Amino acid sequence: MLESGSSKAVFSDTDSRFTALAGQGNSASNPGSPGSSSDPLSPFLTEPAADDGSTAGRDGSNSSGTEGTSRHGDSRGKSNSSPPDSGDSDSPGATPAPGSDSGGGSSGGVVAPTNTAASSISGNAYVGQTLTASNGTWSNDPSSFSYQWLRGGASIAGATSSSYTLVVADAGNTVGVRVTATNAAGSATNTSSTVAVIDVSTYTTQPTTTVMSGNPPAAGEVLFCSEGVWTFSPTSIFRRLRRNGVSIVPNTFQYTLVPADIGSNFDCYVTATNAAGTGIGISDTLTTP
Repeated sequence: MLESGSSKAVFSDTDSRFTALAGQGNSASNPGSPGSSSDPLSPFLTEPAADDGSTAGRDGSNSSGTEGTSRHGDSRGKSNSSPPDSGDSDSPGATPAPGSDSGGGSSGGVVAPTNTAASSISGNAYVGQTLTASNGTWSNDPSSFSYQWLRGGASIAGATSSSYTLVVADAGNTVGVRVTATNAAGSATNTSSTVAVIDVSTYTTQPTTTVMSGNPPAAGEVLFCSEGVWTFSPTSIFRRLRRNGVSIVPNTFQYTLVPADIGSNFDCYVTATNAAGTGIGISDTLTTP
């Protein structure tokens, strides 16, 4: 209620429960617009917020300005600006999902095989025996293997399977194998260590039967059986004298002639054994007069 002539204006509002003081000149300048910006009481006359979350003006109407928000989560009046969706793969700078292919490098490509453990050879390195190649270990999933056997480092014609049977020409040489691993990206090779091939021992110097004194054979003279010289490192050599093709008992590599031996033929019979087998050598015949 306004009292004229008074320097004070007192407004009573049971809902708002507030009191405003205003100067006399201000109330006369805009008496019909208490909610206008020139009303000195306008800051004090705002109505309580409506239950639906809108802001109520003094005239009872609801305003929903851009700065107002609902107590119940109404999005009216909210700004439309929002951060970009980091999950949108089309956005610049978006991060690929875990496990997705970023397209960099060659992680998805096939790589040619790489040897990680050398190829090897098994079997007995003797003439007539068969050697077998082991592929070794390879990375990058080879789809096939091929082989080339080598003698003294040179390719052996026709020896292109995973196994190879040694021949006389291999004796005294080294033999190895070159393994080639192949996949869709290419090929790579690895050569095994080599093995020394041996054959059954043969003599390079023939065994001999001689009279130890150097005299002509006669009763009382001693015969001697010499083993000769053998190839491929025999691990054992056995020699004995024979009379007319029959070993003298007991077996011995030297023998003293007796009168009954006159007119007989003597020789030296030698066996030389190694891992490949046993070689035999016989001396020339010595005849007693």
